[in-house]
Amino acid sequence: MIGVRVTPDLDTLASIPIKADYGVERDPDVAFDGTNYLVVWSEGIFGGEFKVKAARVTTDGVVIDSGIPFGGGAMFEYKPVVAFDGSRYLSVWYNYSQDPKGIFG
Repeated sequence: MIGVRVTPDLDTLASIPIKADYGVERDPDVAFDGTNYLVVWSEGIFGGEFKVKAARVTTDGVVIDSGIPFGGGAMFEYKPVVAFDGSRYLSVWYNYSQDPKGIFG
């Protein structure tokens, strides 16, 4: 999965490999805490499962950590979104592999 740094005028500054190994990454979302970005996504793994994962990225485009799993451990975690409220991040995602199915955070 590749991120792109852009200027306020939408000129491209640099590409950032957020997740560089094999796998299927989809449904990315990003939030900013004033210092770093938090990128979340669903990642396909062997057996067809999808897990939600995250990475912190600096404003200079340095990936601090990548591929941190943070979901509830269910088999099918999709469409994560993330927000920052001024002091904490909150991410929620859809899970349909266990009961109860629904939105988790």
